[in-house]
Amino acid sequence: MRCSPRTPTPQVPAPCAARNRTAVKWPSARARCDRSEECNERCLTGTDYPGGFCTIGCARSTECPSDTTCADREGGICLFQCTGNVDCTFLGTGWGCKSVDLRGGGIQVMVCSAN
Repeated sequence: MRCSPRTPTPQVPAPCAARNRTAVKWPSARARCDRSEECNERCLTGTDYPGGFCTIGCARSTECPSDTTCADREGGICLFQCTGNVDCTFLGTGWGCKSVDLRGGGIQVMVCSAN
């Protein structure tokens, strides 16, 4: 699935539109990007984010869109919460449900990340 940054929110595919926390041109956290210009804030690429991943920085989970939490990675980023690998399939090949540190929380949380 690819979420187009030029598609108005009502026409964005459901997994993308559901993650849109503000009235913006494209979602804050979503699957697939090649460069930060396609995202509200940043596009994460590399082996930890197969196919690229649009996200926003955070200091706590309350700053993240619904269905995401603030993971203690990259200085604090919003990643999708999960309970099992099936919850991450919409992100594409290479993604699974992993335990990571919650930013500022001192506990582990389950988020979609690279397998």
